[in-house]
Amino acid sequence: MNETENRLQRAKSFEAKEDYQRAINEYKEITKSHGQDQDIAHQHLAIIFAKLENYQEAIRHSQKALSLNSDLAFPHHVMAYSLYKTGELEEAVSELQKEIKKSPPTSKAVSIY
Repeated sequence: MNETENRLQRAKSFEAKEDYQRAINEYKEITKSHGQDQDIAHQHLAIIFAKLENYQEAIRHSQKALSLNSDLAFPHHVMAYSLYKTGELEEAVSELQKEIKKSPPTSKAVSIY
């Protein structure tokens, strides 16, 4: 297992324990690595920031994840949720439509918050 994979496992462990600051630190290091898993790190950062009600950061990291991997569906969900919470309803609906086109909604998508 390489350093990025180790860091990703640590970050996910911190996230599962709701130790968000340590998870954020680990995910941010992955995003600086210019290697693999940057898209996943940004996706997880978006989720954490949405949970912390920092919706602008959640949107920013969702956009970055999608710029790195346009096949991802879940960043659209996080972005839609964040846009909804900031009152940008039309944009939120648009993001949900993009998510549904890539991947049908699941119960997991609803339960992350």
